[in-house]
Amino acid sequence: MGQRLRPPFIIRHHTTMADQCSTETEAARERRLPGVARKTANVVLGNAYGIVEGIVVDTHCKRVSYRLGLTSSTAPEKSEKELMNVIQKKDWFSYGYLAIANGRAVCKA
Repeated sequence: MGQRLRPPFIIRHHTTMADQCSTETEAARERRLPGVARKTANVVLGNAYGIVEGIVVDTHCKRVSYRLGLTSSTAPEKSEKELMNVIQKKDWFSYGYLAIANGRAVCKA
């Protein structure tokens, strides 16, 4: 999604979230927002609400995890599921960011 398209999505989603029932968890709300993919939902939930429901998997995390033999897939969604099975839940939040930082520093695109 282009940089110019993100602000309207953020504003609309903030309004949508504020209007929804307060008994719902933030996680349930994030998953139902149009235009919000899994990676973005994981970033927002983890950073804004402290809710860790998955691992942030971008190109760098996917590549590093594959090269380390932690995943057998190069698809982000499948890689995330595989990583969630081999990494302890307490480490999910930090692993994504550490793998991304490592991938940016080491891997050649």
